[in-house]
Amino acid sequence: MDPIESIITEALTGTTDKDVAMCRVTCNTVASQAMFCKCGDILDQQTVVAVTVKTPSRRVIQGFCSKCWEQIEPAIMDAAKETGTPILVETWNGIEFSQGDVE
Repeated sequence: MDPIESIITEALTGTTDKDVAMCRVTCNTVASQAMFCKCGDILDQQTVVAVTVKTPSRRVIQGFCSKCWEQIEPAIMDAAKETGTPILVETWNGIEFSQGDVE
């Protein structure tokens, strides 16, 4: 069984909360597609911070290692709050922050 199937099975059987399961699918996908943070660190599905931002023209999902996220988090969060930009911050353990609809 692949990692995504395992996560979905856990959600369906009640082993894992469905919101947490969706965050885990997102983290798995981001880490698998990007593989590396901009700083060069390897993105691991259990440590990646997946940030989704919706602009008027598109939706952007970017993965960060925890070290980079700690450095840029205050600026991104302040900008999102000031502008009302929809943003979703997800980790392996669930939603860290949500503002507006990013879908």
